Amino acid sequence: MLFGFVVTVFGARTHYDPGEPYLLQMFYLFNALDFICLVIGLVSAFPLWRLRRAGLLLCNLLFGFELLYFFANAFLQLAFLSSSSQVLKGIAMSMAGATGIGGLGLALQYVTAYPVIALIALNVAYHKLQRTEKQGTE
Repeated sequence: MLFGFVVTVFGARTHYDPGEPYLLQMFYLFNALDFICLVIGLVSAFPLWRLRRAGLLLCNLLFGFELLYFFANAFLQLAFLSSSSQVLKGIAMSMAGATGIGGLGLALQYVTAYPVIALIALNVAYHKLQRTEKQGTE
């Protein structure tokens, strides 16, 4: 994620492509969202490590947002591409172009279905832990 940001900001000047008029804006938006997800993931690690419910809640919100972001991005690209408006088509093409260079922070998670696996595994493990603690106190 940092490599793409540093190359774009400090070195590489991208040529203007009329088919992707909002490429840099989408790149920065996708990188900002990736960075926010990274920060929330790091913040949620501390309460999760201490087996607190707040950690589970933050992780559920994070992975739920990542799934929503993935599907919303795909849906908007398809909807905008099928539109008759040239502005919407330009936005869709810019989103598609920026996904390859600006969405690298979450790309590996989507390829491995990590948000889905993490949501299921964390909730199952937390509920099993709750049952074990209840049985231990009885």
